[in-house]
Order: sequence, then structure tokens, then C-alpha cells
Amino acid sequence: MVPKTARVRGRSVTALLLGVILALAAVMPFAGSTAAQDATPEATPEPSGLAALGLQEITVTAQEATYSITYLPPLVEGWAMVSLVNASEAPATVNVAQIPEETSVGDVSSAMFSAFQGEGGELPEWWADTTFAGGAWAGAGETVQTAVYLTPGEWVAFSTNPLSVQPVQTFAVATEEDLVNIYGVEPEATPVGATPVADATPVVEVEGLDSDGTVSITDGAFSIAEAPVAGPQVWEVTNDSSQTSEIVLVSVDYDIPEEEAVLWVGTFAAGDLGNAVIENGSGLLGPGSSAYVSVDLAPGTYVLFSAAPDSAGGLQSDNGLVTVFVVE
Repeated sequence: MVPKTARVRGRSVTALLLGVILALAAVMPFAGSTAAQDATPEATPEPSGLAALGLQEITVTAQEATYSITYLPPLVEGWAMVSLVNASEAPATVNVAQIPEETSVGDVSSAMFSAFQGEGGELPEWWADTTFAGGAWAGAGETVQTAVYLTPGEWVAFSTNPLSVQPVQTFAVATEEDLVNIYGVEPEATPVGATPVADATPVVEVEGLDSDGTVSITDGAFSIAEAPVAGPQVWEVTNDSSQTSEIVLVSVDYDIPEEEAVLWVGTFAAGDLGNAVIENGSGLLGPGSSAYVSVDLAPGTYVLFSAAPDSAGGLQSDNGLVTVFVVE
């Protein structure tokens, strides 16, 4: 028989162990909760490039058969960031322009089908009287940003890619009368390029934006101020030529000769991207106009070109607007 004192001692030890276990069970969840509270949350990346400038923003989502255009109204005169979200399975582009009053959306569609099929073509008379502010190019599933300068009035958004034929869409930039009659803003409270509604878009500058490099489009050549480098950057693109033009930038997986690149642009303009990867583009720019293009370049070979129709016939790439460069 076990002595009574031993039994008592055993029960005491058991009770003590049970108390320790219960105490640990009570402390452990608390410790875990404290650790979770002390964990540092993941930092949200700071906006960079065009997204860091606080511009009014237009988001254009390209789907297989349409564009959807969203923005916080009212749009006012000044720089606007265009975010092109390509939700389709083909390369997508958007161009924004102010067409003459007597020109219809149907006229724009007809010009796309007649002059943007890969071989160039005769452009309509109203083309010379249209304000082309730029746009963007994006590969399938990609999102890119550019900045364009908008003035009051009606605008159209359209595609020049025969493989991506979204119907022409329209949007409006508020006039002073619109701001007073629709939005209730006093004229003196709305300087040009500023936001008329406090909780809408931030103030934007009328003059040019900051950029990391410049590209000039001239008649028959591109002029790049400095050799492009690797990494994210913003290019200022200015059309110093005598006709509406553009830049499109793609990366390729081999050292393509320039003469071969000229031939390839013709297939691209007809809707065949091949193995190239679209980085971005300026969209169509009228003579004297500028836009800003955001790109992120890895080391490799790039082709810069214009696939717009040339007034001399064919494509502008046939007449000098194509160049190949390497990023180290």
C-alpha cells in the first residue's frame, strides 16, 4: 500500500504539472497574438514615373470588341495620364484626337479601314485639320501609361491596329461654360490646367513634364537625345516633322538588321506582331505636338518605328522612320 503522504505528494506534483500546462496554454495564444500585432505590414510601393505626377487620369480598357473609358469628371485642359489596360489577347492601341465638327465617328472608322492595313494609303482631307494628342500601345494582358495634353471640347479614341478593331469611342473635356453650367464652378476659380473640383483630380502643370530622355520625330528620321539605358523611365516625344506621326517601341530577341526591321514593320502594321514584345508607343501626334511615354527597358535589342501612312506613299517606316538600338 502506498503511504498517504506519498499519495498526497503525487497529487501535488500532478496538480503542479497540470497548472504549468494550463498556464502555457493560456500564454501561447497571447504570445502569438502579440507577434502578429508586432509584424510589420508590407509597404505599398510609392508611385513612380508618370503615376507620381498627380495628373488627371483616363483609363482605357481595351477588350476584344470595345473600349471602356473611365475618368473622374470633369476632365479639364491640361496634361492627363492615359492608362491603357489591354484586356484582350492581341496587341492594343489607343489614339486620342479632336476631329473637325463636320467629321463623324464613321469617317474616323473609314479612315482606319482604308489607310491602316499595313500598306499605307491616302488619308482624308480632314486628317490635316485634326488635333492628334497621342495615345499608347500595350501588349496582350499588359498595362502602360502615357501623358497627353487635352484641350476643351469633344474627343475621339480609336485604334489603328487592324488586329484590334475596337469601335471609335468619344469623351469630353470641359469648357469654361461646362464648368459653370454643369459643375457649378466659378470661372475665376478654374485656372487653365487646374482641377475645378477639390476632390477630383489634382492641379496639373500647363508646361512640359519632367522626363528622363527625349525623342524627336523629324521628316525621315528619329533623333534620340541620349542613348537609352536600362530601367524605368519617361520619354518626352515631340513631333518635329511635317505630318502626323508616332513612335512604337518593341523589343526583339535577336540583333535584327535595320533593313530587316523595315520589312518587319510592314507585317506589324498589317497585324502580325511575330516574336516582338510591345513596350509602349506615343500614339499619333500632330506636327508640333508632344506626349510622354513611360517605358521600363531591360538589356536587349529594340526597334523604334512609325507604322503610320506616309504622305509620300507607303508607311513612314519605309521612308526612314525606323531605327534599331541596343540597351546594355
